[in-house]
Amino acid sequence: MAHEEAIMGTLASALYAFDGVRDDNLNFKEGEVITIIEMNENGWWKGTNSKGEVGIFPYNYVQVRPEAAPSFPIVKALYDFPGGQEGQLSFKSGDLITVMKEIDAQWNEGKLKSGERGIYPTSFTEPTGEEDEDAAAEETKKWEEIEAAREAEVERLRKEKEEAEKKLREEEERLKKQKEEEERARLAAEAEQQRITLMKEAEAAKALANQLQKEKAETEETKK
Repeated sequence: MAHEEAIMGTLASALYAFDGVRDDNLNFKEGEVITIIEMNENGWWKGTNSKGEVGIFPYNYVQVRPEAAPSFPIVKALYDFPGGQEGQLSFKSGDLITVMKEIDAQWNEGKLKSGERGIYPTSFTEPTGEEDEDAAAEETKKWEEIEAAREAEVERLRKEKEEAEKKLREEEERLKKQKEEEERARLAAEAEQQRITLMKEAEAAKALANQLQKEKAETEETKK
């Protein structure tokens, strides 16, 4: 897993341990503090763990710390930057740029007031000491929506688990009753079979006794 220079981001606490199977996954333990670098809408965020490792992880494994408010400093362009390559932000000297993300020591990702966004060399700007409150509010709202979605997903999974456990208990109870009924039916069938056998044996004994009685009577009659 690659190591990158520490990047500005918000902090989150790991709700569960995550042991990814892909090379680009970020592994961490339950309770570990994660620095979030990117929050994507596909359900996978990018961040760094306590070891400085960088990777992606499922967003519902962490909870953003409420005290970690997003920071979006405003810098001022010292020189013109044409931004000739794809993904670069072009600006003129004096333009104000909101720092959206620190890429490394030489490059940041920023946004102009016009909405244009891209990367630019940090050496072309200087800090103003001001913060972009609108960007912070927008990002905070986004995080709150993501956190609400995560909590809703956790609640949905909890209810699904409870429902599954309820169905399992009901099925176990049904099978238990079925087994008891089958056992009662088996015992009743055995008892009925024994009753029939005893009745047949009694009838046979009675028939034998009648036969013996008849033979005895005939013997006595012969002697006369």
